Amino acid sequence: MRILAVAGYAALIQLLAGALVIVVGPWPGIDWLVLAGYAGFLVHVCRHRDLLAGLGGWPRRMLAVLLWQAPALLFGVWNLAAFLGWCPGFDAGGALLMAWHAVFLPLTDLVPRGEYRLVAWYLWVGSAWPLVLVPVLVSGFGCRVSGRPSEGPDGSQ
Repeated sequence: MRILAVAGYAALIQLLAGALVIVVGPWPGIDWLVLAGYAGFLVHVCRHRDLLAGLGGWPRRMLAVLLWQAPALLFGVWNLAAFLGWCPGFDAGGALLMAWHAVFLPLTDLVPRGEYRLVAWYLWVGSAWPLVLVPVLVSGFGCRVSGRPSEGPDGSQ
């Protein structure tokens, strides 16, 4: 149950941060501040004792991250397969993937212009991003546990 709570909490914050990036998009620079705050949140999720770091071994962290990033993984792999011609395209899946990772929209400015196989580079990068993000989150940035100690004032548990 705790795995579902961690995954749901992280997904909710990701969606709220993505919505905030879309809302503040017209004002230059603010979206980068939201992205920086979200990057800090990712470090917090990976290292805090009540979130991913407190779940125990890597299989439990992997399950929580897979549940958290399931829509991105599903539609990212589908898009990559469609771009390579291995399956039919699914435009709604591409739109859902971009909505799921809207918090990372400022990074699309860094992707070079152009296309490969008639697909823009930013779509290739956006579709592959979940495949990079999941292993990074599971590794936990070294998974150093942070947070308040759980012992009492006299040192007892």
